[in-house]
Amino acid sequence: MAEDDIRLKDALIGIVAISAMDVLLVVTVFVMMKSGLAAGGLGTIMPAALALSVAVPTAALVYYLKHRGIGLGFLPLGRRGWHLLWQVPLVILAAGVAAAIVGPLLGISPSDNTSAADGRGVMVVVSLACYLLLAPLAEEIVFRRLLMGYLDRSVPAFASVILSSLLFGVAHIAPPVIVYATFLGMGCALVTRFHNSLRAGFIVHLVNNVVVQLIAVSAL
Repeated sequence: MAEDDIRLKDALIGIVAISAMDVLLVVTVFVMMKSGLAAGGLGTIMPAALALSVAVPTAALVYYLKHRGIGLGFLPLGRRGWHLLWQVPLVILAAGVAAAIVGPLLGISPSDNTSAADGRGVMVVVSLACYLLLAPLAEEIVFRRLLMGYLDRSVPAFASVILSSLLFGVAHIAPPVIVYATFLGMGCALVTRFHNSLRAGFIVHLVNNVVVQLIAVSAL
């Protein structure tokens, strides 16, 4: 099998892992909400169920890559690591501004049904916090390590950044989130390229998720 075909297979397996994560999360939330459990029971079971929904596909993906002998790409940041002090807030701010401008142009705007605090209260915010670490880990591996790595071999760097970021955005399902996640993905991709390490993009991604959750908590 040609090297490009092998890389494509790895990228597709990564996308399957992310898709499985999304499906498990949606199914878990649906089953829990339809289970008839009291709020106390949901508050106890749902965080663990959601965490497992993310942990299982992530563990399977990491196992596959280790079995294939593919490094995860979390290399030391080196001397230029300090640049993250301005790159992290810049990427998050730029993604927010870009989404606020482009979203309405596409007829998309945030709604109560797609926000992080969508009426489920503190329980959902706490549940989401359970995978703040694992979800960025899996997504950075798939979209910046595998997919962008594959695209780099067939298209120019700027196209690789854009295409992988568009797919990263689409993976977030809800239209308002797709717009923001696409721009965030571009920022993570550029930061990863600047530092030549997935660790940089992961830090941006992680901080972004934490900020989003803090905003959701403050909105409750």
